[in-house]
Amino acid sequence: MLGIPALLLVVLYLILLITPIRLPMGSEAAQAIARSSLPATSELTLGPMALTLENGVWPVIQFAPVLLTDSKTGSKVAIDALEVGFSPVRALFGQPGATVTIVRPHIQIVQDLYGPRVSEFELIEDPAGGAPTVRVIEGDDAFPAVDIGTDGIDLSAATVPVAMRSDNDWLIYNLEANEEGIAKLVDYAAQGRFSRLRIRDGIVGMNDVVYGLYRRFDNINLEISPSADLRDTHGTFTATLGGRTMAGSLSRTLDEAGNARLEADIANIDFAAFLPFIDDAASMAALRGAGALSIDVNFAAADGALKDGRFKVDLTGLDLRLEDDYFPIASSIMDIKWTPDTGQFALQETALQIGESSARLSGVFAMGLDPVYG
Repeated sequence: MLGIPALLLVVLYLILLITPIRLPMGSEAAQAIARSSLPATSELTLGPMALTLENGVWPVIQFAPVLLTDSKTGSKVAIDALEVGFSPVRALFGQPGATVTIVRPHIQIVQDLYGPRVSEFELIEDPAGGAPTVRVIEGDDAFPAVDIGTDGIDLSAATVPVAMRSDNDWLIYNLEANEEGIAKLVDYAAQGRFSRLRIRDGIVGMNDVVYGLYRRFDNINLEISPSADLRDTHGTFTATLGGRTMAGSLSRTLDEAGNARLEADIANIDFAAFLPFIDDAASMAALRGAGALSIDVNFAAADGALKDGRFKVDLTGLDLRLEDDYFPIASSIMDIKWTPDTGQFALQETALQIGESSARLSGVFAMGLDPVYG
């Protein structure tokens, strides 16, 4: 699964729950307003309110700290501060002058065969020096264990049928959730609640049960805002993983019929962070390094359903490891057309060079969870 959509999904999930807060007179009033916009199972606790200045100029109302919990999922999101600032300059251009800033949110995600979900977990160190154990703290919606062995997937622990999501399903789920989230942000802007949204110094911990990996994204920064006519939304983001900082931009545009197009460009991305099997330390061959990725997907106006997509991948800058030897990779831009309904990805002919060897690749590959694809 491509991880940037999942990362944005978590950020937008948090935004959707918090941004309905208008500018109250006190912390108790703010909590009352916030609770009216939250699901019945969620609880938002705001710390004391203070008035500060951003860059010594713009007035900012700050609540610190902030805690968001949900009894249904068992999730917990801790935030250093929630800030609502005012920009008279933006108001002059016909936009609401408020900027919402979420400072250092800490979010945890569990990712397994049921899909990604916001959760709460803790890492328990092994006294003998072995791999740590992840203890997931579940809410009312507990997910049954999934055993993967030589006989395949064992769901005998489930008392009722539970739908699983393949990699293709995860990708659809994340991208559609992103579209829904950004559309909601535009709706809030249309209501005059804010004109710009920022995430500063965020942290996302991801426990990948399928691959047995824990990943932590640090220094997550996101800034996003819609245009004055609300037809275009643009944003930029950065995130650090394993000491490598990826950076990118995203945009959402609406056509005359109301169909949405979401585009994202990501540079310095470590593909192994999202496709762990390509850099297995125990494998004879692996891909290491960072490349670039572009995403271009379209959604239907009626229900926001994903219609189609296109990915462009640049592997230049990665190395192929064979045992202890490394060979640099250079490639043309890999143009991949995606058909979500069938889980098929059609790769147009692309040139690939590894060390002194070269090849041309094309064809169709698939990621699904059915009798056809496995």
